[in-house]
Order: sequence, then structure tokens, then C-alpha cells
Amino acid sequence: EYLGYLLIPSTKGQKMMFLIGQGGEGKSRIGIVLREIFRDNMLTGNIHRIETDRFFRYNLKDRLLMIDDDMQMQALSSTGYLKSLVTAETPIDVEAKGKQSEQALLYTRLLCFGNGSPKTLYDKSRGFSRRMIILTTQTPPESRVNNPYIADRFISEKEKIFCWMYDGLLRLLANNYRFTISERARQNVMETMQDNCNITEFLEDTDRVVYGEKLCVSSAALYDSYYRWCDDNALTALKRDTFTSWVKQNSEQFKIKYTNNITHNGKTVRGFRGIAIKYIATAL
Repeated sequence: EYLGYLLIPSTKGQKMMFLIGQGGEGKSRIGIVLREIFRDNMLTGNIHRIETDRFFRYNLKDRLLMIDDDMQMQALSSTGYLKSLVTAETPIDVEAKGKQSEQALLYTRLLCFGNGSPKTLYDKSRGFSRRMIILTTQTPPESRVNNPYIADRFISEKEKIFCWMYDGLLRLLANNYRFTISERARQNVMETMQDNCNITEFLEDTDRVVYGEKLCVSSAALYDSYYRWCDDNALTALKRDTFTSWVKQNSEQFKIKYTNNITHNGKTVRGFRGIAIKYIATAL
């Protein structure tokens, strides 16, 4: 379905795909075959450059596909342009060296191969993760003998491969651009979200927090508990402002509510209702 999606100049699917493996599975062979199919309608690049190099974005004009065949494992410092590109339905600003920037309608879809899931440095929202499809490869058996001509064999069958992609496109269109996502692929995205933002895992730890209609906790106390939880689990804690902002934005998911009227140690402070730290749970 995703490869068929690449055949048309549309971003209505609003997804980018990542194929993740330990190495040696043959992920890069896919890119070689797609180059034979797409020719000049495809380019090879680096998704980090989309965010950091404003001139690189000009290369995306009139291209159906960009492949990152060896995705860097360093975290993305920003994701704004990537998110805009994946869902672009209005013109985006692009700039060539030595020329005035211009507005262009980009429809380049992204296909990335790597040894680990994509990570973000600052973007802990669902806006980035919801745009991803993450597939994991099977580990090749130790007894496997690599065939150096396997890409040539695929290329010799590219017409049939194109027909297979076209069938996927028809299925995608019939399903109103909703991709068929397996349970394993959904789990991959959830695991990536947890790797990028460990707040969810903390809030799901029943040894640390408890939920209830009549409970409340100050923002400071909740963050202190989170900080200690990260230290106990050898994880890097996010900054206090980032933590509080994330919990506020995702409060409905945990059925809690942000308020500036929590009584803590005789003072009125900001915090959350519907949740408390387990060892200092406070009833209203």
C-alpha cells in the first residue's frame, strides 16, 4: 500500500515509512529497485537535512519519493518541516542557493531505512509519531548466504513489482487513504513514542502514581516523582516545563485535569486533579 501511495502526487495518506532492522537484511535493495521504477522522480537524501538545510528542501520539488537508506541515529533537533512535508496540501516555502525563496506544492513521500527507530530531541507530542509507519525486519539466519545479484533479480521483475504496487494503491484508495496497519506495526510506533517520551511509561507505573476522582497533586510534586523514577530506571528526565506541558496536553488520555487551585502544604499551587503520587495521595 505504501509503495503504491508513492505512485501518485498526493499527501492525503499523511504517513512516512520507516523500515528498521539490525543490519544485513537487505533493506537497501528496496531502494535500488525503486530507483529503477521511479528514475528521476526519486532522490536519495537524509531526513535530518530536510530540517537543518533550507537549500536541500528545494530538491524535493516535483519528486514523488525521497529515500534515506542509512538513517542517522542521532535525535532530530526539530520536526516542524518534516511534519509539514508529510501532510502538505498547501504550498511550502523552498529556497535554492542564490535565488529568492518561492512557494512550491511538495508531495515527496519519505521512506527511511535504519538500525533504530527515529528519535526527536524536543518534540514529545503525538504530532510526529502519528505520522509514522514503522516496520521491523526479520533477523536473517546465520546460515544464510547473501546473493550479490538479488537486486538484479528484482529489477528484472520490476514490471510485476509495479503491478503489485498498483494493487496496493487501489486498495489504499478504496480505503480512503487509510493504511492497513498490523498490530506489530502499531506496537512499534507505541514503543518509539515511549523511547522519545518516557512520561507515558511513568504515568502508567502503578507503583508511582494512582488515579481517582478525588485525588490531586501539585505540578512540582508530580515532577519530583517523575525525576526520581527516571533516576531509578537510568533514564534521562525531561525538563520541568516540558514535562508539565506534555501532561497538560495529554491530560484527557489519563482522565486528569490541570488546575491552578491545588492546596499543597497550606499553599494554593498549580497541579492536577484525578491523579496523585502514590505515597502522598491527597483526597480533596
